[in-house]
Formats: sequence, C-alpha cells, structure tokens
Amino acid sequence: MSRHAKERFSTIIDDYISSENYEEINRLSEAGYLNHEFLAGETVKRAEAFLFEYELIGLLRNNQLEEITIKTVNHEEGTVLKNIYHLAQAIKHETEDPSMVTTYLVSIPEGYSKFPQPFQEKYDALYGKYRDTEKYKYAKMVRESHERQDRKNNITKTIQIGMTTTDVQSLLGNPTDINTNVSAYGTSEQWVYKD
Repeated sequence: MSRHAKERFSTIIDDYISSENYEEINRLSEAGYLNHEFLAGETVKRAEAFLFEYELIGLLRNNQLEEITIKTVNHEEGTVLKNIYHLAQAIKHETEDPSMVTTYLVSIPEGYSKFPQPFQEKYDALYGKYRDTEKYKYAKMVRESHERQDRKNNITKTIQIGMTTTDVQSLLGNPTDINTNVSAYGTSEQWVYKD
C-alpha cells in the first residue's frame, strides 16, 4: 500500500476513534486492517488503545470487574488505565467489602473526568455518594500522608554529600532556617526544612 493510501486510511481510522465508533474499528481489526501494512505507525497504536478501551467497556457492562482489574493492574499510577483499575476495585468492593471503597476512590484524583463514558458514569456516581463521608475524608488524609512520606523518602535518597547549594535547593526549595557554625576548621551550615 502506498504511503499516501496509508495516510488516507489512517485519517479514516482517526475519525472513527474521534467519533468513538467502536463497532467499525472492531470490524476492521477482525478483518486484519489495523496493522502497519495498512496504517501509519501512530494510528496503529491509537487504534489498539481504542480497542483495549472498548474491551474494558464490554467487561464493565458485563460486570466482569475482576477481569478489568487483571488487565489494568500493571499500568503506571496516574494513567487512565490505572484509574480504571482503582475504579473497578471500588465498584467491586461496594458489594463485597464496603469499607474498602474509599481506599480505592481516593487513589483517583478528585473530580476525575477522563474516563471513557461508562466508567465516568460509574465514577461520578460513586464519588458523589462517598466524597462527603468521614470514611472518604479519612482515607484521603491517610493517602496524602503516605504520599508526603514517599516524597520525603525519595528526596532523602537523592540528596548526597558534595551537592551544590543550587542542587539541593532545586530538590527541596529554600530552607526554613539556616544554622551557621564558625570554628577553627571553617564555616559550616545546617539547612533546616519543616515537613
């Protein structure tokens, strides 16, 4: 297939993706057209991601929450797919172990709005139901505390003897206080940071 033909076909596929035409993309995939032989490289990746999203929506509609968690558990924190994992866990625990719902909900940024539509509807309903509860507020506080501790641990792993003041300030910002000690051996500074 010529480069021009690939680009035109890629444009058509991108239009299907933009209009969320899952059925047509799925039909073309089953016919073997969603590969590098027929499409420009980035379009193949977008089509594959789109089909994966379509598969997850099908699993959600069939209430196959465990399958969703298996397919999304290893994705990077902060991505749509990892947030889908947290949401699937929250939905699953609402009937199995309601005390765990808020633990998963607070793992999703508050008011998140980048889910595919059926997931967004589920998230909006759960978030609306739990966001003002004491359990949600407590789970959020615990999560934020863990995140602060993680940041603190990561910073202490990166601070090293011999770093310049500029290096340290770029990692930690300006100190709250500087203790200066002058002795026969020279001047030393102790930078103090508050949590």
